[in-house]
Amino acid sequence: LGARNRVEAIFMVLAAVPPEERSRFFPPVKKVTLGKPLSERETEILALLVQGKNSKEISDQLYITPKTAQNHSANIQGKLGTDNVALTATMALTQGLVPLPS
Repeated sequence: LGARNRVEAIFMVLAAVPPEERSRFFPPVKKVTLGKPLSERETEILALLVQGKNSKEISDQLYITPKTAQNHSANIQGKLGTDNVALTATMALTQGLVPLPS
């Protein structure tokens, strides 16, 4: 695929597969009920994580430090109950927390 990482590969597959066929590649998962909603900044960072951006790229784009980007990522994972960025991105896309690529 030419992806730099797993998250970018997930995004590329979702972008290439017609919406009606996506469930073949990403079967429905249990709907996430967030105890606390994502903040506006966390949603913004989640959208960038889904695109395969790393903390440095996010920090450059949003004018924050890489450590702040990592902290937001950790907070997002805590709220979603995930333990890695690839799972976080997959859940975000399949749960509609960020828009699916069209």
